[in-house]
Amino acid sequence: MDRELLYNFREFAGNKRAYFYDANFNLIKNEAGNTYFQLNGDNPHGGAFDGSSYFVYCYGSGNDEIRQYDIATGTHIGTFDLGYNASGYCIEYANGCFYTIASDGYLYCWTFDGNSFTQKWTRDISGTIGVHSMQGLTFDGQYLWMCYHDDTNIYKFDLDGNYLASK
Repeated sequence: MDRELLYNFREFAGNKRAYFYDANFNLIKNEAGNTYFQLNGDNPHGGAFDGSSYFVYCYGSGNDEIRQYDIATGTHIGTFDLGYNASGYCIEYANGCFYTIASDGYLYCWTFDGNSFTQKWTRDISGTIGVHSMQGLTFDGQYLWMCYHDDTNIYKFDLDGNYLASK
């Protein structure tokens, strides 16, 4: 599977499945022959692909977590406690780092060594996006783009967390 896949969390509750789609929104199968894999954890939101594994941001009654899955088989590989309970909704991978946004309007940059996530930096972007967790975060090859479900703006940031524009 390659980086051009799109993933859709139709079921963050109930069955909690991540489906595999191609760029034309056709369901496709992974190496195990499945069109989805089963998610676990509380409230799985957002996903990121680093080239070999799929990572899902989960929040709930305890600390927020990132869960890692083998993309070929859908097997849950690991769970990584982020050390805070901030109800983040999204995660993205860009140029060797992972990015998350907490509900208090903080943007986090993380490194991952295969065993744990380490916070590289944190930026308070609440003055730009407000004090809520963005529910969309993506990387276009150069910039991070984020949006909130009941806001008409999309926000553009560089990979150092600097605000560049909104529309």
